[in-house]
Formats: sequence, structure tokens, C-alpha cells
Amino acid sequence: MATIGSFVTGALVGFGIALILQQMGRLPDLDELTRPAQSSASSDPAKPSKPRYEFYEMLAKSEVLVPVLEALKGGSGGSDAIYLLQAGSFRAAEDAERLRVNLLLLGFDVETHPVDLDGNVWHRVMVGPFASPGDLRHAQARLRAEEIDSIPLSRKRQT
Repeated sequence: MATIGSFVTGALVGFGIALILQQMGRLPDLDELTRPAQSSASSDPAKPSKPRYEFYEMLAKSEVLVPVLEALKGGSGGSDAIYLLQAGSFRAAEDAERLRVNLLLLGFDVETHPVDLDGNVWHRVMVGPFASPGDLRHAQARLRAEEIDSIPLSRKRQT
């Protein structure tokens, strides 16, 4: 019974405060709250304007297709190739350096390489090289366990 009394007391106190604030002009009248809002942005209320997002167009233009390496599908790989993982690509050199340091602390052999693409400099974080596709897959699994995505790459071994 005490909780019902407390509820009634709280409701009356709240109602009293609201009444005082309304009399002081601090709360809007009920008519103002129930009146539909006037929109000066659109003259046709049946057809609201939709925002235009450019993200999807920008994303499609910056997509990079990476070929799947035949040697990584399960073969032992040729002796004329070395294998690398691209762990990231950043516009800011500081971001690439931050990832490089984190990967070094995890025990990886890591380098950053600036690359010029259409007048924009990207800083690629490369892990490796790895002698075999098996070593590459093992390193990629370790990166995945650290929630770091990577792209497998191969290059011809320089003689």
C-alpha cells in the first residue's frame, strides 16, 4: 500500500511542477504541442526529399580486384615465387606505421611501401616474404586471429 501512496504523491508533485512551469511560460501550451509542424523546406508534403549518398558510387570506383593465386589453392607452389600478405593500405603514413609496429610486436616481418595510384599516394603494409604457400596460410590465420584482414600476393623471386 505504501508504493501506491508514493506513486500518487509523485504524480501530484510532478503535475504541480508542470503547472507552475506552464504558468511561468517555460512549457509550451497544449495547442502548440498538438499542432502539426510546418515545413518550409518542401512545398509538397506527400513527397519528402531523399538524401543522396555518394558512398556507394565512391566505393565502386575504388574497388581493387585481387586475383586468386593458383599456388595458394593447395599446391606446394613453385620455387620461383615468394609470397607476401598485404595487411593494409592507408593514405596516411602514420596509420601504416601504426599497423606495422603492431605487427612487429606480434613477431611478423613487416615493411611499408608507398605506392602512387592515379596521383594519390597509398602506404601499403606488407607482411613477409614467405617461402611457401603453407607458411603464408599459417601467417594469414595468425593475422585473422588478431582480427586483421590480409590479401595474399606472390612475386617472382629475383635472381
